[in-house]
Amino acid sequence: MSVIRLAILAPDSRSAERLRGEAEACEGAEVALLVGEWTHLDPQSLLRRLQQARPEVVLIDFDAEEKSVSFIETLKQNLDGVRVLATADSTSSEWIIKAVQMGAREFLPLPVHTAVLNEALNRYRRERHSADSPPEQKGELYAVTSAKGGAGATSVAINLAASIAQLPSTNVSLIDFSQPIGDAATYLDVNPRYTISDALEAGDRLDPVMLESLMGKRGQISLLAGPRHFLASNARDPRPVGRLLYTAREAFSHAVADLGSPLGEETLEQVFTNDGRLLIVLTPELTTLWRTRQVLEFVGVSPEDERVRLVLNRDDKKASITLKEIESTLERKIDFTLPNDYRCCLEAIHSGRPLVQFNHSQLAHHYSQMAIELTGIKPQAGRRGLFGFLGGGSSK
Repeated sequence: MSVIRLAILAPDSRSAERLRGEAEACEGAEVALLVGEWTHLDPQSLLRRLQQARPEVVLIDFDAEEKSVSFIETLKQNLDGVRVLATADSTSSEWIIKAVQMGAREFLPLPVHTAVLNEALNRYRRERHSADSPPEQKGELYAVTSAKGGAGATSVAINLAASIAQLPSTNVSLIDFSQPIGDAATYLDVNPRYTISDALEAGDRLDPVMLESLMGKRGQISLLAGPRHFLASNARDPRPVGRLLYTAREAFSHAVADLGSPLGEETLEQVFTNDGRLLIVLTPELTTLWRTRQVLEFVGVSPEDERVRLVLNRDDKKASITLKEIESTLERKIDFTLPNDYRCCLEAIHSGRPLVQFNHSQLAHHYSQMAIELTGIKPQAGRRGLFGFLGGGSSK
């Protein structure tokens, strides 16, 4: 493993030594410079010491003052290619955003532990390696929406992501675009530190490393949570949306976006611009069918266009509307059907885990088959599932 030269700037000697201990416990980390009480030093003198030490990464513990956070910008301007990791007692989003705006690539909450710092250094290694390597093919993007609230788009997005994550050689993200509030984090029992709002505010500064640092983990899924507080729905600026989707395809082999309902024109345009496929979720109800037909007209693609796929959720053989009648009404075939299994869905929600952990169910089997057909990846025989449960998509 390559050695990373690290400089540590702390507000006092005790903090400096504690950070040094955490850094030296990281794999392949070498502390080239340790400075306590850095805020009391002359900035130009400190900068010269940093230039002489030639660190690749600077871990800076700044206090919540403009003078301190502005030194991050000085570092970026005068130390070519340096990676700045910021930390502070304050966890105010205002100061976190300011630190990122000044050039910090990540904000690590205090106290900084070895595991967290080690992950940040490994992200730097991966980015450095990718910069020296030929560009790779971008990942697949699947955007899930519905014409009517309550059709189950979020459940489909979560379980599709979980099913893809069980397939070989996949690295999966789930991005919650839902408005006015996101539910994916609640479904997965994740308490997010950051949300999609932080990613969109980053704009052109968003890259794979920053995106991963904004995400929470649930099993093998990296989750960018939706809004945590109720906000009135409004149109999003298409540029940061496009940047987010583009970056997700750079960072992950498969990205699943929960677009929620209703579907915004700006978001739809960015999905197709980023070579994404749109999955429209519907249920066998008259009002949902009518709205789905309107959405298909709004999207404006031909029935043969495989960029748009229809997912019939809560399919029930005893329903008053048959599959044939649904396809006739929509003038388009249903691509995937998911059987109605209320008990299994409720159990999954209460457990805070994707439904596909219940691999004996017919519903889990259908999700597995949908993931295989969409990705073209066949499962490995005997591979264990997402949370340690047996995978493979077999039904009983």
